Amino acid sequence: MPAERTQAHSMIAGLDAALSQQVLDEWAGIIAAGDIRASKLGCLRALIARAQAGAFTPERALRVARTRETRQRVEAAQAVTECPELPPADEDSPLVRRVQDIARRIAEKKQVTS
Repeated sequence: MPAERTQAHSMIAGLDAALSQQVLDEWAGIIAAGDIRASKLGCLRALIARAQAGAFTPERALRVARTRETRQRVEAAQAVTECPELPPADEDSPLVRRVQDIARRIAEKKQVTS
């Protein structure tokens, strides 16, 4: 819900960036495991309170972070290995006509020898 998202954002804003990411990762892990008994925002509030008190120990956060990093590496590798789509061949180009003529002659020779 947008209202919950806004509230969660304002709640987490009081933490430094590295700690807030760990708290969010821990929260995501708890949500994914289905371990929230009452309120998602209440769970986040409790995690933030622990972090502010210096009593926060990431358990699920490490796994969530590793999963995110792995997904990002895979996506980056896929982006590098994907070939860009080539534009259609210019049928009026002499070079394209020459290559097509060569390909046609090779195909005809293969048909004759088969």
